[in-house]
Amino acid sequence: MKKNSVFLLLLVIAVYFNVPTDAQCRSDDPYYVVCFGDSTTAPRPGVVVYATNLQNELPLAGINTTVYNEGIGGNRTDQGLARVQKDILNHDPNLVIIQFGINDCWLDSGTASVTNGLVTGDPSRIPYDNTDTRGHTRHSSYYLDNLTSIVQQIKAHPTHPRIIVMTPNQVTTTGQPHWRNDVLGVYAERARRVAAHENVELLDIWQLYSDYHAVPEQSIDDLLKDGMHPNTTGQRLLTDALYDLLGIAHPNPPAPDPRKEKPKKNSIGLNMIKIGPGGFMMGQADNADHDEKPVHQVTITKTFYISSTEVTNAQYELFDPEHKNLRGKRGLSSGDEEAVIFVSWYEATNFCKWLTKKEAKPYRLPTEAEWEYACRAGTTTKFNTGDELPKSHHKHQTFEWDPKPVSLKVGQNAPNKWGLYDMHGNVEEWCLDWYGPYPPQAQTDPVGYTDGLIKTTRSGSHNTSPEFLRSANRLGTLPKDKHWLIGFRIVQAPMPTTSPLTEQPVKPWQRAVLQKTFDWSTTCRGEKPFFANPLPFVLPPSKKADGPFYGHNHCPSITWCDNGDLLAVWFSTNSEKGREMTILASRLRAGSDKWNPSSEFFKMPDRNMTGSSLFNDGKGKLYHFNGLEAGAGWANLALVMRTSTDNGITWSRPRLINPEHQRRNQVIDGTSMTNYGVLIQPCDAVYSGSGGTAIHISRDDGLTWTDPGKGTPAPKFIKGGQGGTIAGIHAGVVFLRDGRLLAFGRSDNIDKHMPMSISENLGQTWTYSASLFPPISSGQRLVLMHLRNGALLFASFTGPYDSDSSLPFVGSDGKEFKGHGLFVALSYDEGKSWPVRKLITPRPGEYQTWGHTRTFRADPEHAEPRGYLSATQTPDETIHLISSGLHYRFNTAWLNQLQQTPPPAVHALEN
Repeated sequence: MKKNSVFLLLLVIAVYFNVPTDAQCRSDDPYYVVCFGDSTTAPRPGVVVYATNLQNELPLAGINTTVYNEGIGGNRTDQGLARVQKDILNHDPNLVIIQFGINDCWLDSGTASVTNGLVTGDPSRIPYDNTDTRGHTRHSSYYLDNLTSIVQQIKAHPTHPRIIVMTPNQVTTTGQPHWRNDVLGVYAERARRVAAHENVELLDIWQLYSDYHAVPEQSIDDLLKDGMHPNTTGQRLLTDALYDLLGIAHPNPPAPDPRKEKPKKNSIGLNMIKIGPGGFMMGQADNADHDEKPVHQVTITKTFYISSTEVTNAQYELFDPEHKNLRGKRGLSSGDEEAVIFVSWYEATNFCKWLTKKEAKPYRLPTEAEWEYACRAGTTTKFNTGDELPKSHHKHQTFEWDPKPVSLKVGQNAPNKWGLYDMHGNVEEWCLDWYGPYPPQAQTDPVGYTDGLIKTTRSGSHNTSPEFLRSANRLGTLPKDKHWLIGFRIVQAPMPTTSPLTEQPVKPWQRAVLQKTFDWSTTCRGEKPFFANPLPFVLPPSKKADGPFYGHNHCPSITWCDNGDLLAVWFSTNSEKGREMTILASRLRAGSDKWNPSSEFFKMPDRNMTGSSLFNDGKGKLYHFNGLEAGAGWANLALVMRTSTDNGITWSRPRLINPEHQRRNQVIDGTSMTNYGVLIQPCDAVYSGSGGTAIHISRDDGLTWTDPGKGTPAPKFIKGGQGGTIAGIHAGVVFLRDGRLLAFGRSDNIDKHMPMSISENLGQTWTYSASLFPPISSGQRLVLMHLRNGALLFASFTGPYDSDSSLPFVGSDGKEFKGHGLFVALSYDEGKSWPVRKLITPRPGEYQTWGHTRTFRADPEHAEPRGYLSATQTPDETIHLISSGLHYRFNTAWLNQLQQTPPPAVHALEN
């Protein structure tokens, strides 16, 4: 049979219900496949059916295949014969493949009669002649007659096509043989009888499944996705058998069973497991992260060897002896045979280069696709052990603020079916690829993207919830990042030659951004009082591709751009400790009063991203600071910085300006710059609700950074006390004209007032006292900043959210009233006094925001009760204050309309 003349038709008669036509048949198609039925032919989410598999596979062997899915089965012989004539014989086939009976046993008995060899009446399915475990009696002669009639009709066609009859496959339920297998077994036997009697070829899928199950440690469950439909391995079994039957050379030969070939030990003692070519469905459809979709077919065409375990300390230190100094850091991985950790992607890559030179063989990191292919080892479940990870594989698989010491010794659990250990847990493993979204189409030997910010990791680790250890789960971080969760394993194979994917699409906050410097005089609001009702700036994405978007949107930051735009960022998450947390952004374009829908701004896969700050230095550069966790929570953040000189369209590569994952790195909005160019970035010093704020400073435009208070003892926040940390978390910090720093914070209250801290040596030591302002608590964050006219602006709340606290204000009628919620105060003497205090109250009504605030009602005496605040002032002197969802706009002229004399006070700012 010549490959270029095969006219292939696939007739699958195994239906449960009718489905619509998938494609239109054209009589001039060179090769033609007809598919009847549903479960084995009609595509559905997460299931690759026989027809789709063959359509994908046969062109690889030179058979150009088109599937025509009628969706009507042969549950009645008269219908089946009519379809045979119409959709097969009318096209003069050379080859017909018939499968019968996958779903026919699924329904209860119906009434049927046989007239002239045809099943008539309304038999829900083709009956058979035995009694099943439910007591139903059938007559298999009906089935036998039906299949025989169709085969005879096809054989009688003038072209005398080649015919292959396929048996149904076996099914299971939760790992146990299904009771319907007694029915399907009868169907398989009848198909064999027809093939023998009519002298046509047989593709015995039932027997293929039985032969697979006969191998130790192999199960029919390995071949099925949902107990019935063949998964990638099951389809591979079918396709390979069909190639053999047709005498076609395998374009993708089946991978050899690694257990039948002894591992090869390399020069440093790593067992290298041979992995042959094959295919699998990459990703996970159900209960999966967004970056694991779409599930797509991946074909691996080249053999590679992968280490059976992760690289150990002893093996890595043959390359880098200095790494011994990191053994036991954070209480982890001190032994020779434990997986090496505290290794960056670049260091892992250099190890591979060293080993390549040492052995004169090519070594590298695995691609992400190779890793998942090797991890799954033919399985399609969440783990290669099934849908649950056995307790024997667990290494404290739960969240801790700090990692609990566990053994990271490699190879202590059972390997997967291809002989690979620790593919679920122990430590994360660096992959070769730049991280990015999956394409929807099938891929061959994929290698990720041309460039990117993030290198992918796989496997998950100790001290991590099991959901992050799944076969399909994707993690990643900056290639220079290194901590106690990440190690690596290696591949011995040449570098892939596949072309990488192109750059990823731009997000809405990047699109159509003008680069012309804005003329702020056109919106000058310096003298005339101005206040505008708040705008919502946290808006769900307009497209799924711009997401994700979670229910908790909080911790914002805002800055102005030289082109007149405003840019805001915040975190979006389900849980503030969650690894799903991402940083979203929105842009308010110059002249518009509607913010863009949000879209993703900055994210490391499966890492908590707590804390962001944006800052315009007034010289054409935007700064973005963010926290980067090793895993979940916000206790062990590294500090990341990047910059933009094109109004936030593009950003420099993220730089770890404090690479240690530790305390004192939780970014707090409120970046500032002294009048002699020192950048100041406040960061919480603790992960709890009290304990103080640190600052990081840079004297060279962000090139190098120091933490001036690092290493000092934990202070006592009392009046007159001193320490290397600001009193209160979430602190606002400003630089005063006399060279001192002033800070206010949340919690660590002094004399029942918000704490105030003063530093005379740029943050090395702070002196504590009580401020004039009421304390705040959970769900609230203050703002302290310099305005362009030299005044200090302080924004906060009249007291904790859950209290009925209030402050005196003066209304538009000149009368004093008690106000509740968000207010702003001004100081014109560097914080010695605050003569202006105003409630920031929108028009009366109900307002929807995010974070911890949600819905609140405003009236002349009640403003927003809580939220995380951020503010910026544009060159036209408009103050832009945002909470956890609303954007307020006003100016100092509006704030100064009514002034209130503050109560007398003496505090640390006075000489």
